[in-house]
Amino acid sequence: MINRIKERLARTGWIRGMCEEQIDLSAFTKKPSGKFLIGLIFMGISYIIGWPLISVLGGLAFYFSKPFIFIIGSPIAYGISHLVFIFGAWIAGKDGVNYARIFIRWLLSITFKRILGKELIIQIAKKHETVSDNSINADRSNKEN
Repeated sequence: MINRIKERLARTGWIRGMCEEQIDLSAFTKKPSGKFLIGLIFMGISYIIGWPLISVLGGLAFYFSKPFIFIIGSPIAYGISHLVFIFGAWIAGKDGVNYARIFIRWLLSITFKRILGKELIIQIAKKHETVSDNSINADRSNKEN
């Protein structure tokens, strides 16, 4: 069953194309802008605000036997951390989106290469080329008739 899932994943054009494409990581060699770094700092602060604060609120609610500290405080803390994250992403701007896009494509590429294995990707690509060639030839013969 796992091999069938791997074959289906390898047949999708998006994954096959990503595994065949060489991801350009040259954007990471340039020094990031100050605006981008400030945005990353805000995004990092949002993680510090989020779950640790919710854990502290849970501990306080347990210690004082007042569950409303957790029930009311946790959604508020989570909402504030989410707003800080969105603010950081907004400040990071297009540079942040570009860095994230490149990093995620690279990460997905190496993940699928490890999961699927190079042999399966090559095998499916060859089958796909054969099917494409046969369908092109069939289209040509139908047009000629």
